[in-house]
Amino acid sequence: MVTKTYLRIGCTLAVASLVSGCGYLGNILNPFYADPPPEAYLGEKNDAAINADGGGGVKAREALTAMGTYQRALAPQPNNPVIQPAVVRLMWVPDHLNSHGDLVPAHYYYLKVKKDQWAVTDSFELEAQLGEGSGDGSAIGYVNPEDIR
Repeated sequence: MVTKTYLRIGCTLAVASLVSGCGYLGNILNPFYADPPPEAYLGEKNDAAINADGGGGVKAREALTAMGTYQRALAPQPNNPVIQPAVVRLMWVPDHLNSHGDLVPAHYYYLKVKKDQWAVTDSFELEAQLGEGSGDGSAIGYVNPEDIR
């Protein structure tokens, strides 16, 4: 009976020492473990900083709410684009023989259908498109006589 008691106590102590040392041994065996900086050990291990004046929790919640509602990026400016982007189409080319008789496997090819252009157009061009001013002006623009020299 005495040996069983000593055996139980010994097993209990062995298990307790293994359980309490797991955190320490786990950090030693982990190759990616880094010791925390000294700043991590400063301060108290409680929530006294939040509840010091009684309303810290409310202020912390308001700060988190403000952070959550922060606009991440501004809308692109200006709202009206200055340049209209090019029109690009994806074209599939089936497999074929080239001029040397070699087999060219099927592939995709990007084709620019229309170049990019300025979105701002000339006022005279807009008037010509609308048909305004036809008959009372000439197709030749005004030329300053001093610029011809």
